[in-house]
Amino acid sequence: MKWNKDKDILAVFVGHGKSLNGTWDPGTTYGGYTEAGLMLPIVKVAVKMLRKSGVRVITDADEDNNRNMTASISWANRVGAKRVIDVHCDYPSPTASG
Repeated sequence: MKWNKDKDILAVFVGHGKSLNGTWDPGTTYGGYTEAGLMLPIVKVAVKMLRKSGVRVITDADEDNNRNMTASISWANRVGAKRVIDVHCDYPSPTASG
């Protein structure tokens, strides 16, 4: 599938965050760090750079990761996003995977 940055939409979502039942899912944790908390600023910077280069991007990072995965994918489908990226940073054992 060929990509047209002037026409096609890219969806970039923060891994974890609001879960399907409305509670907060931090993803993998270590000390005071959470996967959702670490990925939010990274996704914000990545989206800013993508938009600056002309890529049309939708992201839950604009609202500080306040959508669950079903709502995010539904949004991507509704606007016709051609690609979806969900950003994670799982940590190896002994911590649980995200």
